[in-house]
Amino acid sequence: MRSDGMIVGWIAAGFLMLAVQQGESSCSDKEYELENKCCSKCDPGTGLVSVCSAANDTACFPCVDKKTFSSSIYHDVPCRQCTDCPAQSHIATSCNRTHDTVCQCDMGFYFSLDGGDIECLVCELCPVGMGVISTCGDGMNTECLECPNGTYSDISSSIATCTPCTQCTGSQRALQSCDSTRDAICFDIPKNFPSKTMTTEPTALEAGDYEDSDEIDIIPLYCALLGAVVVGLLGYVVFTHYRRMKEKQKHKGHEPHEEVEYSKASGGDSGVYMESELTLKTYTLSTRIKDLPQMKKKELEKNLIAFKTDLPVDNWRSLARELGFNEERIASIEARAPPDSSPPVRGLLHEWSKSHKATVGKLIRALRTVGRADAAKCLQADLSEINPGNDVTSHIV
Repeated sequence: MRSDGMIVGWIAAGFLMLAVQQGESSCSDKEYELENKCCSKCDPGTGLVSVCSAANDTACFPCVDKKTFSSSIYHDVPCRQCTDCPAQSHIATSCNRTHDTVCQCDMGFYFSLDGGDIECLVCELCPVGMGVISTCGDGMNTECLECPNGTYSDISSSIATCTPCTQCTGSQRALQSCDSTRDAICFDIPKNFPSKTMTTEPTALEAGDYEDSDEIDIIPLYCALLGAVVVGLLGYVVFTHYRRMKEKQKHKGHEPHEEVEYSKASGGDSGVYMESELTLKTYTLSTRIKDLPQMKKKELEKNLIAFKTDLPVDNWRSLARELGFNEERIASIEARAPPDSSPPVRGLLHEWSKSHKATVGKLIRALRTVGRADAAKCLQADLSEINPGNDVTSHIV
C-alpha cells in the first residue's frame, strides 16, 4: 500500500513540473512567439518600426492622427494610410489612430468595386412597367422586377414599387383596363342603364322605361366621354401655349441677349438653348446637353442661377473648372456676359455643349462635386432609364 501511494505521488509531481515548465515558456496576450522568444505586440494606434530579433524587442511608434492608423489586428505591421473617400461620397466617421475612415455614398449613389477601387455610381432607375424590389444603397444597385398581374408602374424611379391596380366595383365599368404600365380607369353607369348594351333578342325593361326601344346603344356615352377628353386636351394645349408666350415676353423684357441664343444658326444646332420641336422629351445619361428638351434646359438654368446661401456667389467658376475649363476660357465667358446680369451660367453651358463629351451623366457628376446636388436632381428626375451596363464614369470630363 505504501509503495502504491509513492508511485501516485511521483506521477502527480511529474505532471505538476511539466505544467510549470509549459507556463514559463508561454507568451502573454500582448506578446507573440518568434523563434522561441516572446516578442511584444504593437498596441492599437501604434505601428511597427523594427521587427523583433534575438538581441532586441519589437520597436513601435505612434500613428499620426487623421493620417495613419493601426487597429488591434495590425500588431506587427507599420501604420497604414487613412482611406480617402471617393467622389460622390462623404465621411461618416473620421479616421483616427486606431480606426480607418468610414465613407458613405451620397443620396442616389451606391458603392461599387471596379478593379479593387471603391467608387460611388449613380443608382439605376426602374423603367415604366417595372418596380423596385431592392432599393439602392451601400454596395448594391437598384434591383427591378417586371410588375406582375394586378399591379402596374407608370413612372421611372429608384424607390417606387409596383402599385396594385384599381378594381372597378358595383355599378362601375372599366373604360381602360390595367396592365403593367398603366392603371385601370373606371366610370359609373346610371342606375337604370342596362348592363348589356347589345343583345340578339329584345330584353324586358324595368318600370316601363324605354318601352318602345328594343336595345340601348352605348356609343353616345363613349362619344360624350371622348369629347370630354378632347376638350380637356385642347384646354391643356391652349394653357401651355399661353404660358410659353408669357415666358417668352418675360425673357424679351429682361434679358434681350437670350433671343440671340435661341435664334442663332437659323434654327440649326446652336448649343444648349436651341432645339427643334421634334426633339425627344426623354433623355438618358448618355444624351448630349445640346439635345436636352428646351423646358429642361430652362429649368436647369434657373436652378443654377438661383442664389444659395451656403455657396459662394462665383460657384459657377467651380463648375466651369470641374467641366474642364481653364482660367483663360472662364475669363472669356465672363467677359462676353452682358453687364449687370446674373452669373454667366448660360454662356458656360453653351460653350461646354459644343463638345461631343458634354453629356447628362457628366454634368450630374460635376454638379454634385461642386455642391449643386439640387441642380443634379433636376436633371436626374426625368431620366428615362439607366442601362445596367452603362459606365457612369465615362461621362466625366
